[in-house]
Amino acid sequence: MIFVSSGLGDDMTVIRCAHRTLRSAARASRGFVIYLANTGTMTSGPGFQVAIGEFLTTVFGRIEAWTQPVPEAILGMAVLAVAAVFVIATLHGRRHTPPADQSTPQTDTVGEPAAGDPPCHPHTTDSTTTDSTTTGMPS
Repeated sequence: MIFVSSGLGDDMTVIRCAHRTLRSAARASRGFVIYLANTGTMTSGPGFQVAIGEFLTTVFGRIEAWTQPVPEAILGMAVLAVAAVFVIATLHGRRHTPPADQSTPQTDTVGEPAAGDPPCHPHTTDSTTTDSTTTGMPS
């Protein structure tokens, strides 16, 4: 919807009206969610979603039963160890290289990258076959 206003007052009226409408809709949806939560029954959902939920409930119930005799402190350390393994695996092979000096660009006299630097994309020398102002693709 496009509003053409003749002054600041009209814009503010439209904004206030939209804000009040959205606030009322949010209050209504919150009330509906609270009502549904208090009913104690699942209202709806596709069959595959219900089946996945029941499967996950069974799986995690078994995991809880299996880990019940283990103290929580040991379980917490195990979770931290798993997280540490993922962090180490993520950082493995990274090298810390100092940033290049950005004050002097690494180009030769023609404006092309210095020898040994790979270009970021293929360059063409015939300017009549490309339209470099729009896409850089052949015209």
